Amino acid sequence: MKDYYQTRYQNCYEIKDRKSLVCHSKSSYYNSFRNLGYQFMQDVCVPISATQYIVDLWRKHKKGYVNYEPGSSTMVRSILDVHKLMDPYFLLEPYLGIIKSILGGAFYIHQSRVNYKHGVNTSGWSIHSDFETWHSQDGMPNMNCLTLMISVTDNTEDNGPLVVLPGTHKKYISCPKIGALDSDSEFSNQTEGVPTKYFVNQVKELEDTPLIMDAGKSVIFDCNLLHYSLPNYTKHPRTNLYFVLNSMKNIPHKRNMKRPSPMANLPEKPYIYN
Repeated sequence: MKDYYQTRYQNCYEIKDRKSLVCHSKSSYYNSFRNLGYQFMQDVCVPISATQYIVDLWRKHKKGYVNYEPGSSTMVRSILDVHKLMDPYFLLEPYLGIIKSILGGAFYIHQSRVNYKHGVNTSGWSIHSDFETWHSQDGMPNMNCLTLMISVTDNTEDNGPLVVLPGTHKKYISCPKIGALDSDSEFSNQTEGVPTKYFVNQVKELEDTPLIMDAGKSVIFDCNLLHYSLPNYTKHPRTNLYFVLNSMKNIPHKRNMKRPSPMANLPEKPYIYN
């Protein structure tokens, strides 16, 4: 089968039209997700104690894949596979109907993580599409996947909030191959799969939008939406919890995996949310 979204093989960037549905539901409730690529979950507020519970759980058990700030072996940047520490159903339950409506049915957790931004100029994240990474490294075939982000702390303009590029999920930027890069280092400081400003400007429809959120608030965004974040310029840590939710019809094929990302979650028998 031809790979329409092939990337990191050629020596140049290429813009392609999206082939996958953004949202399987025709309800107007999902217009923001459909048109902009993201949507705040205004009707859902997760207790801060619940999200903090997951962070504290990791600190207690010290399990999970840990990634550090570039150049540091002590300052934690991300903790992955946090859903394996506990049953995340109590957090996901309010979103089940919404997620199934967008993805068109049953799904599983492809990845989960806590992203930290400690104070005093901890680094940000390069602009990228998650799908470009998961497609090239994990073998995820199509764009029937989304991310749920729950804020554990306030996300302000100055402490490094997630910044999205509305409308960019409608196009796909195929990126050139840079070299045999270590996937762990790439997760700390991504250089491959990062489109240039010229190509970003070709696909973006609106100005970059920082997702300013109070603790306990949440947002969902499409797997192909371009996004990035700036450093934390304050003394106040910024912490967010992420669940990557992938359709059961879009499970990555191990035979297509080129260089699995550290966060790849490819269980033989995943827990299915029906």
